[in-house]
This record gives sequence, structure tokens and C-alpha cells, in this order.
Amino acid sequence: NLFGALFALLTLGEFFIKRNKKEIIEFYRENRLILGFFFLFFLGIILSILSDGGLISMKKYITKHLYFLMIPGFITYISDKNRKILIYIFCTGLLIGIFKSFEVFYNEFGKVFEPWVRVHSFYDVGRWSVVLLLSLTMIIPFLFSEQIKKNKFLLYLSMSIFILGTISLILSNSRGPWVTLVT
Repeated sequence: NLFGALFALLTLGEFFIKRNKKEIIEFYRENRLILGFFFLFFLGIILSILSDGGLISMKKYITKHLYFLMIPGFITYISDKNRKILIYIFCTGLLIGIFKSFEVFYNEFGKVFEPWVRVHSFYDVGRWSVVLLLSLTMIIPFLFSEQIKKNKFLLYLSMSIFILGTISLILSNSRGPWVTLVT
């Protein structure tokens, strides 16, 4: 977590120091996905402060969800060509996990969904559902970005992954990610 905090602060700090205001505004206008990560992180801080745990919940939230600030740091420093490759790698890995969960549902549960059925993927059910929810949450800002409007293939790929991932999340039958999503 210390590495994540330092990485987020240094990369984003250097980005803001080395660029003028016009360059920063233009960069974020073209990369709205990054603003989504900032929004989710700070929304989580506000909601955790308002929860029963108050500042203790906020501290736990920050330590567990610092990746929301690390991802913009990575995105800021990769070229457009590399960014597309990373998006495809992310989508491919997520699809592999989703299809693995469908395979588990088919082989272990005989395609029958009942209240006791909890479908996993490569991880146990709890970890899989958390990874899946976080990945789906990262896709949401991308679905509304300017980049997606220019590339129909990415739009259909992202929408398909989001729908299939939601089905896989339902099959996991884990309440934790749903509670997290709602709160």
C-alpha cells in the first residue's frame, strides 16, 4: 500500500507539475476514463466517512482502494498505442475469468442455478466476485468516454464484457460485491 500511495502521488504530481493548465485540461478532456477513477475514489472516501465507521472506515477504504489512483498514474504515462494494448489485455484476462466461471457453472453445477450455488472462477468465490466487481466498475467510465465512441469494436467488446461479467457476478451469488455496489 505504501508503494501504491507513493506511485500515485509521484506520477500524478509530476504530471501536474510538468504541464500547463491548458495541456492538463485537454488531456483529461480526451481521457475521461481517468476522471472516472478519481470520481470513484473520492466518492468512496465521502461515503465511507458518512458510514457508521467514520474515519476508521475511510482509512480502510483508502488502503484497500488506492488502485483507483494508481490506474490513472499508469494511464497518464503510457502512449496511445500501449494504452490500447493494455485495454485489450485487461479485457482478454477478464473474459478468460468470466468464461472460466461459465465453465464451472456448466461442469460443477449442471447449468442449474439455485440459492446455494456459488460459482467461482480461478479464485475462491469471494475473491472472484470482488475482482469481477472492481473490473466491471472500471469498465463503466470507459463505456461513456470519447475513445469508445470512435471505436465501435471497443464499444461492443466493452458492453459484451460488462453484460457477461454481470451474469457471472450473479452466478457467484456473493452478497458482498452487491452491497459494495449499492453503498
